[in-house]
Amino acid sequence: AAWTGWATGDGLAVFVAANRTVSTLIGPTTVPTANTTNALPAGTAWKKCVFGNGSFVSVCTSTTSAARLAPRAGVAWTATTLPSAAAWSLLAFGNNAFVTVAPSSTSAAISTDNGQTWSAVTLPASLNWSNLQYANGNFVLIANGSRDVYTSSDGSTWNLQATALPSVSAWTGISWVAGGTNGTWVAVCTGSSAAAYSTDNGVTWTSSTMPVSGNWIVGAGKAAFDGRYMAIAFSQATTAGAFSFDGVTWTPITIATGTYGEINIYQPELVSGVDTITVNNGATLTVNTTR
Repeated sequence: AAWTGWATGDGLAVFVAANRTVSTLIGPTTVPTANTTNALPAGTAWKKCVFGNGSFVSVCTSTTSAARLAPRAGVAWTATTLPSAAAWSLLAFGNNAFVTVAPSSTSAAISTDNGQTWSAVTLPASLNWSNLQYANGNFVLIANGSRDVYTSSDGSTWNLQATALPSVSAWTGISWVAGGTNGTWVAVCTGSSAAAYSTDNGVTWTSSTMPVSGNWIVGAGKAAFDGRYMAIAFSQATTAGAFSFDGVTWTPITIATGTYGEINIYQPELVSGVDTITVNNGATLTVNTTR
């Protein structure tokens, strides 16, 4: 399947494929429950999948189609309508709002009712938008080939941080690492070892360097092995990878060669002394300490 997005939430991992005939795969994050499939509404170019407030949302590029899934509420994939037929491909959730952006346009849209209805938002500029993320109370939007960064607390009003990035590069990936006074935003490039970081919520950025030149993508989250927040970056179609605990200094690692769509670090589940766990041989374990 041509998987184009995935997200985790409510104990589920939801995978979206571009063509609805392949449908979606919902994989519970606890075994041995079997995976199930749920068909998206009509469309052949579904992009991204984002979770928020109990809902998974996806958008269909170059159409007015979006879709919402709320499995814990018993809501199957339901078609919703975007304000225009634009090249929707960027999607993020934050501050109780889903926001989608169409690259190379001023078109954006916002939903404040968990993806059920959408309103048009006009961006201040038309750039080759390449990544949209939300963290630390802010949406951050970057563009390929531009130093400008746009930030927003609500997804409706956008603030220009002019020439904030350190170079005009093919900026393609951003993520946020918790830690320090205000956390750290990181940005990576395609076709370069250039990277950047911001400790003031995307207003100003400082140059940093990846271990090698590559087509980098980045994600961040809580490390499964010790619970610390970290950023992970992969270089497409190579064995080059890197990780960083502060978003500033990167340590090289070796990964399996592949064409990776995105990086999503699933945070470990906290279990307490009152919990039981069923393992895949059918045995039931009682947890006697919080872990």
